[in-house]
Amino acid sequence: SHSCAKKYFSEYKFVNKKVNLERVLGIRIVIIFMTLNSKPDQMKTILVIGAGRSSSSMIRYFLNNAEQENWYIRVGDMNLEMAQDKVGEHPRAEAFQFDALNEDSRRAELQKVDFVVSMLPASFHVEVVKDCIDMKINVITPSYVSEEMKELDGAAREAGIIIMNEIGVDPRIDHMS
Repeated sequence: SHSCAKKYFSEYKFVNKKVNLERVLGIRIVIIFMTLNSKPDQMKTILVIGAGRSSSSMIRYFLNNAEQENWYIRVGDMNLEMAQDKVGEHPRAEAFQFDALNEDSRRAELQKVDFVVSMLPASFHVEVVKDCIDMKINVITPSYVSEEMKELDGAAREAGIIIMNEIGVDPRIDHMS
C-alpha cells in the first residue's frame, strides 16, 4: 500500500490546467484505496451511487482512466438522464436508474461490484455502508463521520473492509470528488 501511494504520487502531473488540485488529490486517494489487496490483472467494477454535480469530476476521472486501470464504472442515480449525461457512450461504463434507498435493489447492485463510492446525501450513507460491511465491499463517502457511522467501525474491522469518510482537508478541500 505504501509503494502504491508512492507510485501514484510520484507520477502526479498536471495534464490539463483546468484540473483542480483538491479534486486530483482526492481522486488519487480513491485510487490508492481501491488498489489495496487487489489482483492486478482482474477488472474492478466501481459503483458510483449518485450522479449529481459533486460526482462530476470523479466520474470523469474514472472514465478517463478506466482502460489504463482496468476499471468498469457503473453510475446509478434516481435520475437516469443525469447518470447517462455523466457516462456518455464510454465503452467501460454504464448508467442506470437506481433507488439506493430500496434495500433489495441496493443489495442486488452491490453484488455486482468490487468498490463503492456513495455520493448520496450524508443521511443515506449508513444503510449503504451496512450492506457493504455485510458483503465485504470497501466503500468511500465524502461526508463527515456521523455517530451512526462511528458505530459501524467495529463491524467493518471484523469484516476486513475499509470505510473511508471525510477524506478532504479542511478548509477548502472538502471531499474527494
